[in-house]
Amino acid sequence: MDRIHKVNKQLVIKPHDSRIDGNRRKQICVKLGDGIQAVVIGINPSTAHDGQSDVTLTKICRYLDSYGVGQVIMLNLFDTISTDQNGIDKSEYCDLSQYDALFQNADIIVVAWGTENIYLKEKQDAFIQLLPYSPKVYCIADEHGNKPRHPSRMKYSYPLEHYFPQPAQKQYPVVTLCGSTRFKKEFMEVQKQLTLKGNIVISVGLFGHSGDEEVWENMDECTLTKTKEMLDDMH
Repeated sequence: MDRIHKVNKQLVIKPHDSRIDGNRRKQICVKLGDGIQAVVIGINPSTAHDGQSDVTLTKICRYLDSYGVGQVIMLNLFDTISTDQNGIDKSEYCDLSQYDALFQNADIIVVAWGTENIYLKEKQDAFIQLLPYSPKVYCIADEHGNKPRHPSRMKYSYPLEHYFPQPAQKQYPVVTLCGSTRFKKEFMEVQKQLTLKGNIVISVGLFGHSGDEEVWENMDECTLTKTKEMLDDMH
């Protein structure tokens, strides 16, 4: 995913709408401005509450702001508020299925825990829950490609990458079609047949006659649609 501007390290983070019950926090929100919505999933809440951020929330919000995120909703695998993971009550595991509506409406979902081999069952459950949203699930990677990285220990220069492996881009053979515009009808029929067979056709003319403009202007809708679909897939 590409950044749209540099990280603003002075950006003030003011959480709101935190759902806190005693020593448990279900979620917390941050409004950064106009932009896309991100749902972030960590291990457990730290000290952030309405009007007061913490290191993890501040860093992930400043980081995501540089990617055009305008709203952050922070969830966790466990609801226990604790600055030390030894203080996590494992019975307070959060079933992420209750947040399906949030995941569906989010523009991106960010996995925000580290690479440590802990809470493997809970992470696996989250993996299964997030798999249907694979194209929009991201995480922080370090300069060596290790991921996911925890926001509190990341460098702002780290990239935001897909969490799940993505299908390879569709590849189409490219055919250069040459001919004189004197044979426009035959030229267009050949282009149509090649296109419908899954080829990206580049039309050029011979002897100073360029076939491109006339061919594109007169291309039938079916061929034009197929060409655009293949070009969209490639990009």
